[in-house]
Amino acid sequence: MRNAATLLVAFGLLAAACGGDSSEPDADAADETAATAPVESDQPSDTTQAAAETSQQPAGNAGSLVLGAETIEFDSARCFLEEQDAAGGGGKILFVAQAFGETAAGEPIVVDVSRYDEDSQFTGDDIIIDFGDPFSDDFVSMSARTDLGTVTVDGSSLSASGLTFVDSTDLAEQSGSFQINC
Repeated sequence: MRNAATLLVAFGLLAAACGGDSSEPDADAADETAATAPVESDQPSDTTQAAAETSQQPAGNAGSLVLGAETIEFDSARCFLEEQDAAGGGGKILFVAQAFGETAAGEPIVVDVSRYDEDSQFTGDDIIIDFGDPFSDDFVSMSARTDLGTVTVDGSSLSASGLTFVDSTDLAEQSGSFQINC
């Protein structure tokens, strides 16, 4: 699911970069800008609504991941702790959270946590750890598929311990735990 999101972001950036390169001013541009200028309203916008439902924790206390003997502090975290329809397989996604950090070697790391309800074909708590650039040969992804409810949700903090992560490449196992503060 995260790879699809990455591809959508990349496609969006590519589409934005493919705009015209004419240096001539567009006479309609001023009219278009005026027509699309924000209008104040008492009603919250969709963007405001989405921002209110998504919490984001800046650097400082975003949580940590313990993987084997290494503890990785998260620089930031973002969460959507609301139920939503699952795109594939039916059912609901009950929450999602992502945390971002860097290993001691300076390698970027992303932890992705999702809970799928009992009506989903992916029922349970799904934790994925990605190391490095997903488009490089050094990219590593590990995951732990656990029973529904393995991840504890306490307000806007998520945690789990006693996890076993499996490397998608060589199936090596690594013990771990995490806490994400949204």
